[in-house]
Amino acid sequence: MVGFIILFTGFLFFFNIGNRDLWAPDEPRYAQVSKEMRDSGNFIVPHLNSEPYPDKPPLLFWLINASSLLSGKITPLSARLPSALAGIGCCLAVFFFGRRIFQNNRIALLSSLILATSSKFLWMAHRVAFDVILTFFVMMALLCFYQGYTEQKNRGWRYILFYVFMALGVLTKGPIGFILPFCIVLTYLFVKRDARTLKATKPWIGGALFAALVFSWVYLAIIYGGKEYTHQILFKQNVGRFASSFAHRRPFYYFFINFPINFMPWSVFIPGVVIYAFSRKGKEKRQHILLPAIWFSVIFVFFSITSGKRDIYVLPLYPAASLL
Repeated sequence: MVGFIILFTGFLFFFNIGNRDLWAPDEPRYAQVSKEMRDSGNFIVPHLNSEPYPDKPPLLFWLINASSLLSGKITPLSARLPSALAGIGCCLAVFFFGRRIFQNNRIALLSSLILATSSKFLWMAHRVAFDVILTFFVMMALLCFYQGYTEQKNRGWRYILFYVFMALGVLTKGPIGFILPFCIVLTYLFVKRDARTLKATKPWIGGALFAALVFSWVYLAIIYGGKEYTHQILFKQNVGRFASSFAHRRPFYYFFINFPINFMPWSVFIPGVVIYAFSRKGKEKRQHILLPAIWFSVIFVFFSITSGKRDIYVLPLYPAASLL
């Protein structure tokens, strides 16, 4: 089944990604930032048109440069390759998640195929963007936590990897890479009345590793980027977007309308899922869907209360929707 998922999603996500130009506004900008990073040799502070680019952390630009090593230059294919590979990784992670939760390979495979063929996820896996990569790291953090939570073998390493993947999420798109998976896990343990498990996740070791990965870049960025860059990347692009966004301001009900459209064709089953979950028969299955339900709800509520909204912001809840 793993081989089938790789072949199927590889065909979907690699199809034609190198045969069309980079589409404005985002794709050419991210490719240009990556090119200037390579040309200048400054891999700490991203630049656009020779000016510091504080909108996002550098991990996507590092990955684009890494995928460009074979060709020697940044092309549409090499720029989109990280998103396509992350898309395949997300579908594989959903399969392993589904197999772990439901103890059923068929359900796991269907969950993976639903994610791969949901319209917005399929579209974003063909784009130069941060969001599929962030989704992959959020998923891997949750998968490592859940594997550690549900089995004794290698539990310590899985919990440590939980923190590592959160750190990589932060280096992809800022604090949201930590906030989303940590709030999901915290809510899940609260509902399970099992807060003691937080101590078992080795927060001292994992937290130290998380800090080493994130703040090693932050420290160097402060040194090389200066005061203005630091203010932009740490406050305006994160706290500012949450509290009083300078762009993409939307009403609180934005995702109630937007998500069902972007999750087509599978969103037609959402009412049935809700009805089944509250039925007498579905009551027996609620423990199986508890984590995906919390995962979906936390992200949906979080981005609904933020002032800045875009449809791609909630991409990390698409795997949970696929499992549900």
